[in-house]
Amino acid sequence: MPEEKKSFLSKHPVIGALLLIVFLVGLALAYSYTYGKYLKKTDASYKTPVFINESFEEVDKNFNVKSALTNEEQDKLFDEKYRYNAFKWTCRSLGCVKLVGKTTLKLVCRTDGFTEDLRLGMNEDCTDAANLPEVTVTFQLLSKTEGEYYVGRAGKVVG
Repeated sequence: MPEEKKSFLSKHPVIGALLLIVFLVGLALAYSYTYGKYLKKTDASYKTPVFINESFEEVDKNFNVKSALTNEEQDKLFDEKYRYNAFKWTCRSLGCVKLVGKTTLKLVCRTDGFTEDLRLGMNEDCTDAANLPEVTVTFQLLSKTEGEYYVGRAGKVVG
């Protein structure tokens, strides 16, 4: 009878076990790297909005191009004091844009301004507000862009 051929792993079970362990450790390392970097859910710190009684000019003096604050200081101030908080500003309307069922109101809030200062996602249709010479809106401030405009959500025309 011919001699039965054995596989490499059956001839060397210790090497096979070591290869399996190395494979599993590599798989675990790859998973932990991927999980930590891409898959891990971080607890979103929910911040209850607080009404801040500051005008556009008072807020903007910290973030416009004439501000004495560095970019890092501006980011820190915005994150700690302004982001996700509620405001009530009176501005001039530049128009209302409808996109995918949502409306956005574009506003000029600087007294001497002529370009867009605030872009608000509205809870309601803003076409009537876009035709008014001046509107007062309440909203939640989301972000600032570098020297361009602020972005808000949950906008509502109140006057």
